[in-house]
Amino acid sequence: MNSLCGNSPAEADGADSKCRVLLVDDNAVFLDALDQFCSTIPGVVVVGRATSGAEALEQSDSIHPDLVLTDFAMPWMHGVQVAQCLAARPQPPRVILMTADDDVSRAVIDLHGIDECLAKPGLMTSLEPALKRLFPRTVAESVGSK
Repeated sequence: MNSLCGNSPAEADGADSKCRVLLVDDNAVFLDALDQFCSTIPGVVVVGRATSGAEALEQSDSIHPDLVLTDFAMPWMHGVQVAQCLAARPQPPRVILMTADDDVSRAVIDLHGIDECLAKPGLMTSLEPALKRLFPRTVAESVGSK
């Protein structure tokens, strides 16, 4: 996994030190709200949005996000399947799984290489601390620049 945000050539040169995030959810209203919320977190930039697992995998190939923030329950391909496909890639992004179901087992998440699992109801308070844990050099350093 990436030790620091930065898969793109511009980031490798230090031109852009923000964590590049791909948002994935089949609910367009939630996706809009999540996009708006992420834009308020210092050190984070949304580089893509997908409404399905297949679309997320396709976009990931072209935009090389540092993080994929994906819904657990989606039709045809759920978030764990997305994470499994991403984990098989040479430079996989980190993955945060969002769920409305509190019964998602931590053991299942660990088996599939998901970095974090966050409950949708508490996402507004839990997402930024999770990002700071996963990307301390990018998100934490940007806090004072907001």
